[in-house]
Amino acid sequence: MSESDIVKLLPQFLLNSKIYSLIVTDLEGKYIYVNELFQERFSFLKTHFVGDPISVAIHPDDIDKCNEVVQQCFLHPDKAFPIQIRKPSEVENDFYWTQWEFSLFKDAQQNPAGILCVGYENSVEEKANQKLAQTETLLRAMYDSTSDACTFINPNFEFLFLNQLAKNNCLEIFKKEPAIGDSILDYFHPFNHAEFLGYFKRVLNGESIRTEKEDGGLWWLFSLFPVYDIFQHNVGIAINVRDITKRKQNEIKILQQNERLKQITWQHSHEVRRHIVNILGLYELIKDKDLMSEDERQIQLDNLLNEIIQLDQVIHAIVKRSIGYEIISE
Repeated sequence: MSESDIVKLLPQFLLNSKIYSLIVTDLEGKYIYVNELFQERFSFLKTHFVGDPISVAIHPDDIDKCNEVVQQCFLHPDKAFPIQIRKPSEVENDFYWTQWEFSLFKDAQQNPAGILCVGYENSVEEKANQKLAQTETLLRAMYDSTSDACTFINPNFEFLFLNQLAKNNCLEIFKKEPAIGDSILDYFHPFNHAEFLGYFKRVLNGESIRTEKEDGGLWWLFSLFPVYDIFQHNVGIAINVRDITKRKQNEIKILQQNERLKQITWQHSHEVRRHIVNILGLYELIKDKDLMSEDERQIQLDNLLNEIIQLDQVIHAIVKRSIGYEIISE
């Protein structure tokens, strides 16, 4: 089939397109036509493409994929099949991303004559997608390495993102793994719904909220923040949940220590002082021999010993409380 015969069968806008490359191969996979845009775009490879195999302008790793699509064209002669192909670049070890549609090319008698390929370069879009995918991978790695369970929900309270810890917590507590699009309310106990719905509405109005909750002996810190797009529209809520059980246990321990200190202070100011005053008073009585008989002095000596014993008991109690063995009320 001559080039003039081929041109007659092709739309004029594709022949002269400045956006779409147009090539036609014969049944053996060799170029029999390329439009001017394709020739200019890949002139660094060949001065003329007609007669050469289509593989001269395809990344080696994409040739098998192209052959598979060509087979589909023969099996379905009235359909077009999309395919992404890497094309060689002027830069060594680099390539262009291009998007194509392959379909069966027919002659004037509607007999199979080859493959019609229409495509355009989408390197900028593809590289942007790859960069976005790399960024998403990096961000997910960062979120998955944090000690917080991180989620992002839309204004309808549906999950848009969960890090791995958030998924693990939901699976452990509610025995099911959340999916994108699930309602976050399905992963709260019903008795918390009203409270957290109130929080969500406040955050959607621009407020940031931090609140602590206890559940089954575990303590959790909830941090809720509004999320804005580039136009400063509120598009959802970021929720970070941190296990603060150890911190709360330490706070309780500190409170208990403070309580013990208060009790020790009270004992020093009341019980210890009382026994010391009694001991001093008894000593003054006993040392004056003219104030009492020998029998009375013996009674006061017994009283003195009793006060000393009671003081010793108070001191032992203070020591025990100081190391946390006992807590008493005032």
